[in-house]
Amino acid sequence: NWFSVDVGSTGVTADMGAAICAGGASRVSAGLGIELCGSILLSNNGAIQFINNVAEQGSGGAIGLSYGSDLNVNDNHSVLFDSNTASMGRGGAIVAYNSGVYFRRNNAITFTNNRSDSWEGGAIYIGGSTYSETTPMVFDANKSIEFSSNYARSGGALRIGSNSSETHVFQNNIGDASSSDTVDILFKLNES
Repeated sequence: NWFSVDVGSTGVTADMGAAICAGGASRVSAGLGIELCGSILLSNNGAIQFINNVAEQGSGGAIGLSYGSDLNVNDNHSVLFDSNTASMGRGGAIVAYNSGVYFRRNNAITFTNNRSDSWEGGAIYIGGSTYSETTPMVFDANKSIEFSSNYARSGGALRIGSNSSETHVFQNNIGDASSSDTVDILFKLNES
């Protein structure tokens, strides 16, 4: 199976979540590629790619989540977020306001060259609007995770907002033991 949001050099442009935008009870604006009310499940695919997506006036270059709309990315061969941009907001690739982000049992996850030009979280921004709101981020039982060459004013790769009351977890991510150059989790050349 193949799921790809690859728009070439022109990119997809929107105010929030250029490729996929999911909002709960309070609606978010835009979502040019796919707009949903509810959670997102990307599961049992070969390769998933989000490339060259732009949120011009908002947050979440590729995916924007708000108010209970969780992102679940499970059991995929590869997941790539490359060159996505939040021009005036948070989360170059993914923004999650009061929403959970879960990556489980994927073979390879890569966030590279994503940008939040004006705010926080070059690849991912996680935050709540109040301390009582939950905004978990979990990377569990994946084979490899790479964050490289992402940029933001604060949190080049990841930014966990001050109102996030949840614990954020990287656990049980184990690479290929047969390879001597395998790195389970790599943060490289991220800039803020």
